Amino acid sequence: MSIDYRVVARKTVGKLLAVVAFGISASPLLADQFHYRNLIIGDRAIGLGGAFGAVSDDASGVFYNPGGLGFALSNDVSGSANAFFTKKITYKKTLGSEDFVENSGGAIPSFFGVLQKLDNVSNGLVVAFGVFSTDSELKDQDDLITDATATIKNPGIDPVNVKISRFHRAVNVRGSTYFYGIAASKRISSSFSIGLSLNYVSVEELVQEYQESRGQSIIKQDDGSETLSSDVTHQAQNIRANLQAAGLQPVLGLQYAFLGRFSLGVTVKGGTWLKNKFEQSFEQMQMKVGQSVSDSLANNQAVTISSTGNSGDKLAELTHLGILPEYDDALGSMPTEARLGFAWFATPRTLFSFDATWHDAVNDAKYAGYQKDMVLNFATGMEYYLKPSVPIRLGLFTNNDARAKIDHKKTKQRDHIDYIGESIFLAWVQPNSQMSLGVVLQQGVGEAQKTGDLTVQEIEADARTLAFSISHSI
Repeated sequence: MSIDYRVVARKTVGKLLAVVAFGISASPLLADQFHYRNLIIGDRAIGLGGAFGAVSDDASGVFYNPGGLGFALSNDVSGSANAFFTKKITYKKTLGSEDFVENSGGAIPSFFGVLQKLDNVSNGLVVAFGVFSTDSELKDQDDLITDATATIKNPGIDPVNVKISRFHRAVNVRGSTYFYGIAASKRISSSFSIGLSLNYVSVEELVQEYQESRGQSIIKQDDGSETLSSDVTHQAQNIRANLQAAGLQPVLGLQYAFLGRFSLGVTVKGGTWLKNKFEQSFEQMQMKVGQSVSDSLANNQAVTISSTGNSGDKLAELTHLGILPEYDDALGSMPTEARLGFAWFATPRTLFSFDATWHDAVNDAKYAGYQKDMVLNFATGMEYYLKPSVPIRLGLFTNNDARAKIDHKKTKQRDHIDYIGESIFLAWVQPNSQMSLGVVLQQGVGEAQKTGDLTVQEIEADARTLAFSISHSI
């Protein structure tokens, strides 16, 4: 009786594939287009956790609420930078008891803006310009896991135990989202202002990922003992993904001050992508060989193998995949955003603020990996002057994930991580300038299917930003 090694290998490799190569059967790793508050921007706003929609009286109003610019007290030049940024995501027990950790970091400018009052043209008229970054991903990862044991759980197939003798993964990610905005605001009365802004949005992502692994099935004998299969699966993979997008985002903002101590702000953002293109290439090799050939390959020794015959040392399957389809409208629609802000100027030294921000779902992305759910985020902040020149600013905010939550009955799903963030900043204020320094911390929890099968990993995430800002009134 002859044996079809290709059929045998296809079954074995298919079972091993989901475990020994993260992301092969799911979407490739993407930079983060699914959280809207990765970087809090603005000079004063960053200390308030982004709860600035009902204040917005400096150049960052181009982003938060152009209606608030009409209440600016002076011309303003301001900027802020993330002097140090780091993020760590831990996938619990991804390969058996082994955790999988991803790290990223960097130092980038997050905001620069200019505000100019034009009372000499029309009383209460203000114009502003701003450049701001809402997301940046810088990742260089090189991981090696050896001697791990995992269990594959796929629908309709009995769980399969696998011994992973080696798993190596190298990842390079570069991603950024920048906004370039201009705004104009007109104070209609002493208590009401309306503003418009137009943002040019630029998104760029580049992901390069290499993975290679060796593994064997664990076979349970009739007497209850376990042995390793005589065949070893070798696998290697290269993924390259690139997204480039540009669009326009018009913004309408209103701000109303009442009772001398309260302010209400409303902002609506629309937008359309002028272009967005996603390209990816996917090269994969997998083969099943006998133990002696596997040892030679592992030791970088030359071997000769063929796809004929029935010896355990002969090649059973070899597969090579190449360029995958391109998507010219990968992101679908630009999500509509609505922000409602409330501020209470409790005393001359104390401010409390609150924002609720809603982002619409995106269901028409041509590349399924960029589909987004509706997201609602909240932020609250407090500013208190310890003395006339030294305010402290505190913020608390959510940064929820726009990806769908994990369904434990499905496979090959994207990560889902919801964050809670805190900010604390100390400022030094002078008549014509101010400087501030502080930190923004975010802690996240969620779930993932890093191995592509029914197994669900718990996620713990941590992001930290050390930032400073400076502004000058002219």
